[in-house]
Amino acid sequence: MEAKRVPVGFKLLIFTGLFAVFCWLLQSGGEISNEQLSIWRKAATLFGDDDPEGFILLSTFLANLVLAVAGYKWVVRCLEKRMNKPG
Repeated sequence: MEAKRVPVGFKLLIFTGLFAVFCWLLQSGGEISNEQLSIWRKAATLFGDDDPEGFILLSTFLANLVLAVAGYKWVVRCLEKRMNKPG
């Protein structure tokens, strides 16, 4: 018996939904404090970037992307395991 796979359209929908949820969860709720801004500035200079706002944007985008890919793989694996469960 052949293993059932999750259709590509559902996979794209799962990834897009997870990416949107993580973007919403990780975005800043308001103004950042001076302490947080100094930490971001130190991190930006550590990587050789002189634009802290751009560095914050890029780092949160990469964090969202990594979390969305990991969540996508986990959700698809759980769905395929459930679809192929005997019985």
